[in-house]
Amino acid sequence: MLLENQKIKITISKRNISIYKKIGYKNISIGDELFIDVKDLSKGSRQKVDVKCDYCGRIIKVVYNDYNDYKFDKYSCKYCRQIKTSEYSLKSRQQSLYKRALSFCNKKGYKLISDISSIKNSDSRVFYECPKHGIHEVKIYSLITGRKCIECSIEEQHKLLRKKPDDVYNDFQKYGGVLLNKEEYIGWNYKNLIVVCKECGEKFITSYCAFTNRQGQLCPKCASNISRGEYRIKSFLKENSIDFYMQYRFNDCRKHIPLPFDFFLPKQNLCIEYDGEGHYIPINRNYNNEKSAEDILNDIKDRDNIKTTYCCTNHIDLLIIPYWEFNNIENILKNKLFT
Repeated sequence: MLLENQKIKITISKRNISIYKKIGYKNISIGDELFIDVKDLSKGSRQKVDVKCDYCGRIIKVVYNDYNDYKFDKYSCKYCRQIKTSEYSLKSRQQSLYKRALSFCNKKGYKLISDISSIKNSDSRVFYECPKHGIHEVKIYSLITGRKCIECSIEEQHKLLRKKPDDVYNDFQKYGGVLLNKEEYIGWNYKNLIVVCKECGEKFITSYCAFTNRQGQLCPKCASNISRGEYRIKSFLKENSIDFYMQYRFNDCRKHIPLPFDFFLPKQNLCIEYDGEGHYIPINRNYNNEKSAEDILNDIKDRDNIKTTYCCTNHIDLLIIPYWEFNNIENILKNKLFT
């Protein structure tokens, strides 16, 4: 926090003389040196001020403008920065996960029983009550990705078995798919439906369940080049005629080599990153024997921190969309780009 009872020496100039006269400093002239209360500094001042770390209590000298940019609720010294990052990451995760789970439960008529304090990450288990089938315990990730009560799902599956070919065709069309053999539909999870990939035009085989659950699906070749979240962002930007570059690199944002940003929007001076599960929790990769899952996670976090710091330093706007917001991507982009 900023130490309130301190005086800062400044020089009166053409740029600031009117400001200080307005807030009560009388009989001042250009070139005068005077001591003012720290609270009277302009927000963008480059003067150094005394700040107390809200985590360890160290008193440090900080440029006032930088303090205002990075303080948020608490201010951390360089030694406590990781503690603050972890604290805000947890709080942000809790709020986002709880909000998404609550929204889904309200939409489906369920009652979310667990409170926000029980949520640590997407693997945290929560309780909810289905009005028809009672209380269930699931990972919160199941709720935010739209997985219904299992008994409700079974009932819906029986309904899907009775779907008419035209209804199946329309469901595929709703998510941008062209279904070529609607008459061959025999069940929601049978992988026998031929679809035209909306990205490259190639045909591939899928099931009703796989295509609709993902709200659209690419052929295996296209899907291997881009994550589902990135594809959803790309589709939104294209549909709204927004210029963008994918895998954009700034030459001076690097760890050994320049690091890629998922999207860069030059007109908005905005970078967009879609962070999958691997940015938050260790994921075992059987193909990699040299590094543990924890080592890989730390490396990913290090790269993310480099990119975040680069954007802050160079006044580039950065939007990070975590994987648990997958179903909310369009709303997040609308709020960012059009409000």
